Amino acid sequence: MAVNNARPVMQIRIEMGPAQQLTGANSEIRLIYHISSGRFEGERLSGIVQPVAGDWVSVKGAQMKIDVRVTLETDDGAEITMSYENISALDPATMAIHSRTGKIERNGHFFRIDPILETKAEKYLWVNDLKVFGIGTRYEDRIDYDVYEADQDGQA
Repeated sequence: MAVNNARPVMQIRIEMGPAQQLTGANSEIRLIYHISSGRFEGERLSGIVQPVAGDWVSVKGAQMKIDVRVTLETDDGAEITMSYENISALDPATMAIHSRTGKIERNGHFFRIDPILETKAEKYLWVNDLKVFGIGTRYEDRIDYDVYEADQDGQA
């Protein structure tokens, strides 16, 4: 997916296993997705998604909150952490599936992220200063992201 005036940083595919479902306070549903693997590719960054990561989701009413922590390992062995949070409104079709099955596993669920990239690897210190945003699509067993660098004003 192309975005006006935004420089592509990488595309990421994150493979996930089934969710572990917990019930929180006040009818809140909590889901923990275990990230099993993945790959990221870009002009300046490429490598694998380490399985030491997680996607924590809480659902209350029609609101879904996510908190994701991922460790990226570049092809030359450097580690970069990527973290982000998001709040999404769930559409009526997704809510109906959740009411019936207790799952939020709707293929094609689309959302935006503003990840923070951090590393201590000297070759990649430039990622610590990037302002990036991503567009993600959720599938049953994975999430695909296109991640872009925003301009100096944080605009796409």
